[in-house]
Amino acid sequence: MCSNIKTLFNFEPPASELEIRDASLQFVRKLSGFKVPSPGTGLPGPPTRDGGRIIENRCFVLFRHRGSVVPLPPPQPRQPMHTRKVEYRGFERDDGLWDIEGELLDTKPHAFMIEGEGEWAPNEPIHHMSLRVTVDGTMVIRDIAVAMHAHPHDPCPQAMPPMQGLIGETLGRGWRKTIERHLGGTQGCTHLRELLFNLATAAFQTRSASFAPPPDGRPPMHLGQCKAWAFDGPVVEKVYPMFFRWQPPDAVPR
Repeated sequence: MCSNIKTLFNFEPPASELEIRDASLQFVRKLSGFKVPSPGTGLPGPPTRDGGRIIENRCFVLFRHRGSVVPLPPPQPRQPMHTRKVEYRGFERDDGLWDIEGELLDTKPHAFMIEGEGEWAPNEPIHHMSLRVTVDGTMVIRDIAVAMHAHPHDPCPQAMPPMQGLIGETLGRGWRKTIERHLGGTQGCTHLRELLFNLATAAFQTRSASFAPPPDGRPPMHLGQCKAWAFDGPVVEKVYPMFFRWQPPDAVPR
């Protein structure tokens, strides 16, 4: 992006608020191509509804809060018993579709046995499952691929074919109900359902267009869904000022 960007050294003393703001402004100027502050925000770029100012404001928010992470308190003396690793990866395909992959891996640091099923060595996978969900630009599912690399019971793979029933469904509001309708109870696999639950938010993060307001003038679907994105909160006021204190049309008193 810039030939003058170098590897940083000497992190002490920490950067001041002013230095962080100046760095974030320089960053968004390079991304947006604007140098003139936007009215009402002081950040580069015009007050557009197409995501221009939204991206710039968000960059400042991310830079501002990058150093405010609070770690967990030190734990009490303990022994490791189980590790579950879950990873999501998002890809933009050359044909205009999007692949969202999820992978779940369960291991234990010690040997153990399941009665009637056999023994597992330390760190041998108990559950190891992967899935790939392909969606289009409207988040409609176009294809699903599933793999069970390791599973503890013989009937487990029988839960894979019903996954195809999700093709044609939409990743969005009501996603968990959709999963339960197709794969709930003994129709599906607990661990594949768990992978699917959070795959929708991974897809949302993969598609940058998800953060821009839709053409119908309604707010992006992540607004109003968590504390940080409350319509009457400071983040929405800063990043999406046009939706600050927004209410659904049917909730506005007549």
